[in-house]
Amino acid sequence: MESRKRSVLKAISYRVICIISMMVITLLITKNVSQSLYITVVFQSIQTLLYYLHERLWARVSTM
Repeated sequence: MESRKRSVLKAISYRVICIISMMVITLLITKNVSQSLYITVVFQSIQTLLYYLHERLWARVSTM
């Protein structure tokens, strides 16, 4: 069984990796720091919301 603290730290470190990779990719494509930052913030915000909604929907599914 994994501790809550470890799970939170893993989630945070994974999210940081996602944010950095998204920023690098968008920066390589756009060659513009402000556009890249905007795209990254918007995309990561949407991803966080979708993940939350996904988790809430799965919480309603009964265990098999």
